Amino acid sequence: MAEIAFTVPEEGQYALFARYACPYMHNVAFEVVIQQGGRTVHSDRFGRIQEPKIWPFGGGIQPMATYDWGGGDDMVYEGGTRAFRLRAGQAKAFLIAGPQHEPAAERQVDALI
Repeated sequence: MAEIAFTVPEEGQYALFARYACPYMHNVAFEVVIQQGGRTVHSDRFGRIQEPKIWPFGGGIQPMATYDWGGGDDMVYEGGTRAFRLRAGQAKAFLIAGPQHEPAAERQVDALI
């Protein structure tokens, strides 16, 4: 589990996106939990094969992209489908890499937005 504290600049509705490496036809499942005041205000799961992702190079939004040159092993964005409310002030994000279904690959998360 990884943890990071951050400051919410103003109260409002927010959406969470994760950017991560997505090997072709492999699960790289992980969960992100957002807490404020010790209370969970949002949690979301990412990296499952069947979930829609935003693909580069015109790959669109789909679970797995294939290109003329082969499978879509690339960095993808996922999320933003559920808004949640945050208060201005301190918050924490937890990145949790629990068990996942096969076929599975190493998780390489490089940004939470």
